[in-house]
Parts: sequence; C-alpha cells; structure tokens
Amino acid sequence: MRNSIRLVVLACAGALALAFAGGAFATQRAEIFQTSYALNGSPPLDLIVSQDESDAAPAKVQILIPSGYGVSLSAAPNTTIGDVTALAKATVAGTPIKLPLAGPIQTADPSAYATQATQCTGKPTHQAVWILQLTAVGNTLPVPLYVDAGPTGVAAATIQVCLPSPYIPESAGGAKFGAQLLTAKLHFNSGFTNPGTANVYVWHVITTPYIVGTGTPNPTATVESRAVVPYPYALTLKRLKSKKKTAVILGGKLSDQSGGIAGVRPRLFAASTAAKLAKAVSDDKATGVAGKTNGSGNYKVTRKSSRKTTFFRTVFGSLDVTTSACTAPVLAPGGCVSATQSKVVSGVVKVAGVKPKKKRRHH
Repeated sequence: MRNSIRLVVLACAGALALAFAGGAFATQRAEIFQTSYALNGSPPLDLIVSQDESDAAPAKVQILIPSGYGVSLSAAPNTTIGDVTALAKATVAGTPIKLPLAGPIQTADPSAYATQATQCTGKPTHQAVWILQLTAVGNTLPVPLYVDAGPTGVAAATIQVCLPSPYIPESAGGAKFGAQLLTAKLHFNSGFTNPGTANVYVWHVITTPYIVGTGTPNPTATVESRAVVPYPYALTLKRLKSKKKTAVILGGKLSDQSGGIAGVRPRLFAASTAAKLAKAVSDDKATGVAGKTNGSGNYKVTRKSSRKTTFFRTVFGSLDVTTSACTAPVLAPGGCVSATQSKVVSGVVKVAGVKPKKKRRHH
C-alpha cells in the first residue's frame, strides 16, 4: 500500500483536487481530514461520507477504524464530543429541496438504546452510543451510532448506523420528510489519537442500500468505500527572503510516511483576511498553484507584493486513489467503489502590505 499510494500521487501531479462533481465518482465516497497528521497526535478528526443523488438510499453504514488509532469509548452520557453537518434530498410541504441538517454529536447511555440497537445491529448492548442530533426546519432527528472496540486484529473500533427508508411513509417507519442522506461530515473534537507508527492507514466504510422504492435493505448491493490516510503527513509554508521588495517568495515542503513527495504542485490560496482565506479553502477556490516539488518535496511560489496585508496557505489533495487502494481483500459483495486519500493543509502565512515609496518633491 505504501508504494502504490506514492505512485498514484506522482501520476496525479496535474490533477490534484478530487473532483466530486461532474461524475468523477457515481458511488459512495469516504474521506478523513485532520489539521495535523503527526504520529501520536490527537487533533480534531473529520469523517466525511457522501454519495450521489442517483445512488440508492443507505439503509446501514458500518465504519471500520484502522488498527493503530486510539479511540475513547468512555465519555460520560450527555457529553458533547463534536458536531455534524449534513445534506439530504427531501420533500417539505410538497416541495423537493436539498435539506441542510446540523447539530452536536453527544454520548448517550447504551442501555437506553437496547431496542433500537437490536433492530440495527442484532445486539442490544454496545460499548458506546453516540447521537447525531440533526436539526432541520424546527425538527430534531436523533441518529444513534453504535460503537465498539475491535474486532481485534481487524479494526481499532467499529461504528454502525442505520437510517430510515425515504421510500416509505413516515407512519410506516420511513424517514421524516422522505430525507435521503447525500453528504455528512462528522467533526470530532476529541476521542481519537493518531497512530504511532509511520504507515498508510485505511478506513473501510461499508454501505448497504435499500431496494429502491421499498423499506427493505439490499445486502447483495452492499459496497465498500475507503479513506486513505498517511501518517505522518505534512505540508509546510513559510516566507522566504527576497532581494526585491516588490516580490513575496513563499516556500515549503510536502512529505508523507516515506519522506518528501516529488513532482506535484500544491494549490495556493490567498485572501485579504484570515476569515476570507478560510472560506476560500473551504470552497476550494485557489488563486493558483505553487512550483513543482523537487526530489526532497520542497517547493516555492512567488507573488507580487501588495499594498494590503495578504494571508497565504497551500493545500494538497484530496486525491482519487481508487485504482491503487481498492485492493483485495474487499469487504463487500458489491466491491470497493472508491478510495480517497486525505488532503493536507499548510499553516497560514501573513504578509504585511508594502507602502509605495513617496515621490520626492523638486524645488
């Protein structure tokens, strides 16, 4: 896995951003993002899952967290451990809409969810239950996640979640508003510790859809998507010395578990405020690309000086690594349909504006 990922990175030098639009994938996708991929670190962790509107609605999702991570399952009930944002297609007051949902992720007493857990997983008890408190148009829709350590030798922990069918009426157990999940980002403030050994780690997300038009799951159509994360993994950025005040020179290094990554161009983002820079990165609106990384992973980028203060940041990824990372063994009868390598972001560099020279007056 280690070498195959780097080969794909090199092959994708001209197309670094993962294109989720325009049919790049017509399947389920999974991605992990962190602001730091340092060994043994414990930064916040984002798990992003998505699928296309044309895909059948998910009935059950199982997430295998790779062995090597630390996962805390001991938080007391009613502890807020993160937040979730999601988008679903739904029908509200007879009108089809894209429905945004959001809310906290809170722990719960597992014994209070024995009946629901049995319906979803076949087991009444689990080591932890995390509740996605999804709120939309004045309604809160709690979605329980059932979490257990292991299986030993297979995963650090397993998360299971079941979703109601959008194809049947709510009175028959169907989803409120006929909501079908399209994307969800689970942001965990705490509870995860990065692996302590340098390697490439793979999250397995196994999705079982409903038979379209029914409330019956379709196990034979179960598919696997993978989130691929190198540790350590870093992108640095700093201002370099320039002989000309009219030029701003920035430089940094891109590296993963095997060392510097050569032959790629990180994307460059620039804005007049830190808030605008954060939004540009979130919207993936780059202002250009940096120079190609050399054999050690080092790169440079030069920009004209501005009269105003400018904030800079570079980003590498996300990457579609399906060809190299969807390797055997595959954990679903429908196959491994996508694999996404995490993106990595640099720190922010603030460059003060340069005042123009005053013209001398001639007497």
